[in-house]
Amino acid sequence: MSDFNVSSRYASALLAVANDTKQFDVIAADVELVLKCFLTVKELKVAINSPIIKQEKKLQIIEALFKNNVSDKTLEFIKFVIKKNRETLLLNIFKRFIEIKNHKLGLSDIKVKVAFDLSEELKGKLKSTLENLTNKKVSINLQIDEKIIGGFIAEHENTVYDASIKHSLDLLKKKLTQGDFILN
Repeated sequence: MSDFNVSSRYASALLAVANDTKQFDVIAADVELVLKCFLTVKELKVAINSPIIKQEKKLQIIEALFKNNVSDKTLEFIKFVIKKNRETLLLNIFKRFIEIKNHKLGLSDIKVKVAFDLSEELKGKLKSTLENLTNKKVSINLQIDEKIIGGFIAEHENTVYDASIKHSLDLLKKKLTQGDFILN
């Protein structure tokens, strides 16, 4: 079975636990916290994924780090995954959990490249435009890329919305070089 399928099954199981125990918001917040820790603390990721470090030590590390910071259900789940020797999939499981949760709630996380930092008013207009395009409530992760000159490039699931000036100039250049243009 592929890592994606295994991660999806574990993520779905955790989501079911969250729903059954009526701790959906708590467990979702826990998942985001644990995921953030794994992504920002390289040593944690290395230690948990290491084949040299014994399972008991990994469980002790998880217990020490998260016992007072996450719910019992989330901690039990992390320990369960480690006991099943699937700790290398923890990041993927939590990322998949967030994807499934967002899909269930009609939320979408969209990566947006812009040429410069946007004002709050422009961020609001961009968010509104993207919500209309996707028919979902969106959160925007802005990334500055001066190469696009102006406009934006948004990535949503498998779709790229390229409204950048660079893209428009590239299209114009292509038309001019192919002789496919009309002069007024």
